[in-house]
Amino acid sequence: MESTWVTRGVIDSSITFFLMAVAFMIGLVFYRYGLIGGFGIIGVAMVVIVFGISRGWLLDFFINILSDFSFVFFYQLFAIGLIVYLASFILLRRITV
Repeated sequence: MESTWVTRGVIDSSITFFLMAVAFMIGLVFYRYGLIGGFGIIGVAMVVIVFGISRGWLLDFFINILSDFSFVFFYQLFAIGLIVYLASFILLRRITV
């Protein structure tokens, strides 16, 4: 893979968009369901991470990603971020201002 400004832009944009979409979704959960719902979602995510590390399947997942690491990964990351962002409209539609 060549290191050009276009590839660097795609990599930076996909990572930033994914993190923005996840943070937006977490923010909407906090706004819609309050502290209980927001910290509940973060707690469930932490339990899944700890359980995945203890069972070893999370480590296998990252090893699998890093062994086949290519430029296509960043397009997939952008697509997952787009799906998370589109799923946030379910919460956004029901919010009353």
